[in-house]
Amino acid sequence: MLGRTCYPDLQSIPRSVEVVDIFRKPDDVILVVEVAITIGARAVWLHEGIVNDATAARARQAGLLVVTDRCMLKEHQLLTGGKTILSWQAAEEGGVQRGEAPLAGILRSPEERAPVPPPPSI
Repeated sequence: MLGRTCYPDLQSIPRSVEVVDIFRKPDDVILVVEVAITIGARAVWLHEGIVNDATAARARQAGLLVVTDRCMLKEHQLLTGGKTILSWQAAEEGGVQRGEAPLAGILRSPEERAPVPPPPSI
């Protein structure tokens, strides 16, 4: 897709997976999380509007970091002052290094996480 290698499923990815970004109905999330656990992913990210507390608890119990009901792009923009600096080109050119993004404030349990401020008015 768009000149990038695609895989039919998570198990087919030939390298380690750090984050599994999930865009599924809440009832379907458990299947993806179980595979994420099996392949040794470090985190699962349930996109905005997706909440499944039992599945999030299962992922945490297995040692994964969990983000629920959040948009990765919006969170990235909050952390970068509204700029989108992550891109395929930047990653390929070495402009974005592993561990560079300050995700510690996002990758916490909902109880520990501070509310995200609303975006600025335009």
